Amino acid sequence: MVDHHILIDILKRRIKDEHFIALIWKFLKAGYVENGTLQRPKKGLHQGSLISPILANVYLNEFDQYMETYKSSFRKGEERKLTPEYIRIQNQGQSLRRALKNQALPVEKRKEKLKALKQLKLQRVNTHCSDPMDESYKRLFYQRYADDFLIGVIGSKADATEIKANISAYLDNSLRLELSEEKTLITHGNGKASFLGYAVTISKKGTPSKDKFGRLSNRHYGRVKLYIPQAAWLKKLKESESLAIQNGKGMNETWIPLARKNLLYFPDHKIVTIYNQEIRGLYQYYKIADNASVLNDYYYIMKYSMLKTLAAKHQSSIRKIMKKYFHDGHFQVSYKTDTQAKTIRLYDEGFKKQAISFNKPKTTESQELTKRLNSNQCEWCGLETTLISVHHVRKLSNLTGKDEWEQKMIQMNRKTLLLCPECHKLLNANLLR
Repeated sequence: MVDHHILIDILKRRIKDEHFIALIWKFLKAGYVENGTLQRPKKGLHQGSLISPILANVYLNEFDQYMETYKSSFRKGEERKLTPEYIRIQNQGQSLRRALKNQALPVEKRKEKLKALKQLKLQRVNTHCSDPMDESYKRLFYQRYADDFLIGVIGSKADATEIKANISAYLDNSLRLELSEEKTLITHGNGKASFLGYAVTISKKGTPSKDKFGRLSNRHYGRVKLYIPQAAWLKKLKESESLAIQNGKGMNETWIPLARKNLLYFPDHKIVTIYNQEIRGLYQYYKIADNASVLNDYYYIMKYSMLKTLAAKHQSSIRKIMKKYFHDGHFQVSYKTDTQAKTIRLYDEGFKKQAISFNKPKTTESQELTKRLNSNQCEWCGLETTLISVHHVRKLSNLTGKDEWEQKMIQMNRKTLLLCPECHKLLNANLLR
């Protein structure tokens, strides 16, 4: 648990405002009532508080800095040594290529050497290029999220054991934190480590394939792979009561989609919306997984759970529900709001792996808003001014169209309206005509 005195000392390095430090101290020492008794914590942060995650990251930033220094000291060598077998194949290949350059080489001999060279290429692809246990080459990789961290080591098991011991000593001596022996495990790269709901592993040597240049290679060997554990999406199905498992374990299990009783009193379109939110939410989290397609199994259960829920609500059958709502290749429910007719479609866009994107591109809508702001023109009276303000509504569907400015926003299909100061005052006073 976070030591209050150490946290305050860390904050004092950057913050010179004693009033602010005193306020943080009061927050740390604020008690809580449990079973009618006031408790005064000596360590730890208040769970659920808005500033607790920030203070925790400030505290654990010390560990991040320590790991950066540790990485540099652990690093050794620039590249791994080549294996003797790989060097032998390379030398034989060079010898064959030199022989093939001889124009006087007989046709039969040339064919033999070309065949031998082709076989060597296959051997090279299936042979380790570098020695994975090269003691002259070491690396350490570190990643943390909140209080969960993952360390990758290129080295021996003895190195990993020593790193764990050093980290445990640092956390105990410098931050008064205890490393959980139960959760802190040393796992071989061929195994799977659990991190933030993903199973992390290193890809093994597989069947060679051609790259984009047409060269035969085993390019995925040794790369970090992220997988979705089956237990992760099964847990989601069980929590939402969309699935029942019967008849034993493993291959003998029978998975039965269930109707969700807690949704029976919702409108049909709302039921589809809830299922869509859950399906999209899980996919958005796991879309970078190498086996993202396994979510098709999750989708199958969710789809039939939704169909059973709708069938139970209308005291009907799945076949009749499909006949009612399945049109043009999609399951879709039409409904009406106060102002317009709408359609909600069950998610059916698949579950492909998506590349990790660190830079969020500007959306077309935000680019358009920037362009409108740069025009420096009131969209109601047409006055050119740099003092433009933005009137914003939460939803277009909330607009009734009774006022002309509402009609304009509906016509523009935008939740924003750029106004000069005078027009904005009139709108706020319900006098904009």
